[in-house]
Amino acid sequence: MSTTNEDKRKEYMKVYRERYKQKISESGKLYYMANKELIDEKSKKYRMDHLEEIRLKASGPCGSCFRRDKKSRHEKTKKHLKYIQSLEQ
Repeated sequence: MSTTNEDKRKEYMKVYRERYKQKISESGKLYYMANKELIDEKSKKYRMDHLEEIRLKASGPCGSCFRRDKKSRHEKTKKHLKYIQSLEQ
């Protein structure tokens, strides 16, 4: 019974976000501007506390090694894209 109520709620929230997309965006921008220093401080603290985790080496399915914080950059490389294409064929 909770799944139907949960589904209704999810659908309602989806419609709400579409309807008030501009208002939600403006609200987020205002919040960021009002709390910029706090947000930047927390972000900087997180990066400093988790620097080792961020800089860990990882290997992709294409066989390349890269730093975890450079994953999105790696996924745009020719080598990775070529590997993905070969999987699709």
